Amino acid sequence: MEGTAFLRLESFEDSDDLDSENESFLVCSKEPFVFTHRTDTLKIVDAFNRWLDASLAVALKE
Repeated sequence: MEGTAFLRLESFEDSDDLDSENESFLVCSKEPFVFTHRTDTLKIVDAFNRWLDASLAVALKE
């Protein structure tokens, strides 16, 4: 399986307006996080955390 990270950006015309005027989706992960049903979760925690941190950094730059 592969995990990807993305963000959804929405813009609103007025702060009281609940209908978005514009929205877009952007992929934040530089590469997918790959794992299988045989993957030992205790062994990939550090790799997942590094992947997640990198994806969050991309999202925050947007």
